[in-house]
Amino acid sequence: MSEKLLQTYFQHAYAKGFGYQPDCVDCCRFPADWIVFCGGPDPAARWRGRYETEGKALAFVHEAGGLVNILDLGMTSAGLQQVGQPRSGDVGCVVARACRSVVGAIYCDDVWWTISELGVLPVAARCLRAWRIPECQWSCQQ
Repeated sequence: MSEKLLQTYFQHAYAKGFGYQPDCVDCCRFPADWIVFCGGPDPAARWRGRYETEGKALAFVHEAGGLVNILDLGMTSAGLQQVGQPRSGDVGCVVARACRSVVGAIYCDDVWWTISELGVLPVAARCLRAWRIPECQWSCQQ
């Protein structure tokens, strides 16, 4: 995976801004948008535009059985395979150790990255699930 490509995506996500409106990026859409950015199908197609506020997003996550279930459904419907050991560029659902929150993330060089109100950040995390990204049209894989 090209570190430059990932940095370009991080800049793209940061420019859109963190938020729950359809034109922003939240931790659920962050890994899904990365798949689309790499030329893959949209894992968030089923839930994109379903919420516009934090309250509605949290209600959606609760009704769907949690973020792990949402991301599993999305990644599986997009044809991504679940893997035991992620490699750079893969996506996952992780528990961020500092805040004990479950978030969607992207794996790069042994670090999970996610987005928050503070921007795109590396997080110390425990992986709950990981999915292999498809070959990117821009050669994301090493």
